[in-house]
Amino acid sequence: MVDAKNEADTAIHTTEKSLNEYKDKLGQADIDEINQELTKLREMAADASAELNDLKDQTEKVKNAAMKIGKAMYGQNNDS
Repeated sequence: MVDAKNEADTAIHTTEKSLNEYKDKLGQADIDEINQELTKLREMAADASAELNDLKDQTEKVKNAAMKIGKAMYGQNNDS
C-alpha cells in the first residue's frame, strides 16, 4: 500500500506541475477532466480505508488524463 500511495503522490505532483506549465495549450474540457481525476486521487490517497486496487486504478486514470497534456504539448510543437 505504501508503494501505491507513493506512486499516487508522484502522479499527482507530476500531473499538477505539467498542467500548470502547459494548461494554455489545453482545452477547458481537458483541464476540467484532469483536475477532476486529480481531486479523486488526492482524496483516495488521503483515505486510510481506500482499497489498494482502487488507488492503483485511480492513479492510472490520472496518468491517462495527463497524457492529454503531452499530446497537446507535442501537437502544438508540430504546428510551429
